[in-house]
Amino acid sequence: MRWLAAERVGEGYWRGGWDEAVRRADAVIAEVEAGTPNFMEGYCRAMRGRMRLARADVPGALDDAARALAFARAAEDPQMLYPALAFAAHAEVAVGARERGAAHTAELLAHWTARPDAHPASAWLVDLAHALDGLGRTADLLAAAAAAQTRTRWLEAVVASAAFYVQVGAARHLAELETLKRVRLVRDPRAT
Repeated sequence: MRWLAAERVGEGYWRGGWDEAVRRADAVIAEVEAGTPNFMEGYCRAMRGRMRLARADVPGALDDAARALAFARAAEDPQMLYPALAFAAHAEVAVGARERGAAHTAELLAHWTARPDAHPASAWLVDLAHALDGLGRTADLLAAAAAAQTRTRWLEAVVASAAFYVQVGAARHLAELETLKRVRLVRDPRAT
């Protein structure tokens, strides 16, 4: 029953019922803090942290990210560690702590590329994509994803989105180069 109660946090998050999802996460975390351990503590902290981050509660989001990551490290389970690292990276990059975010992405990419199918790509990949995009390293996501043998809908969706943004970035760069070239030609028609 306690497991299912924690799973409802994620359901509320994905359905957009954030107020109820936060209340459910608060309840699970309060039980843990009162002395009743729950394997879903890290999950609830990360889910609540995502909502806090989106609502500009930076201290709350970073606290949840740090606690979810500490819980996942203690659990030594990829299904806990990958999402916690991904959210911690996303949160840190989103608030401007690029070095900490980069360290989390490097750790996650090292785990994922060493054992690409230890925990198949799921929703955690979205957080990793946000973090890597914020660091200007979307190509690293595409390289790591290429090694994954287990293809999931999450993986395919994030890869398609990342590839699009890489293409848009390349197109924007080419357009800037063309604009600079035209400006030079206007200033000096002999320039090539």
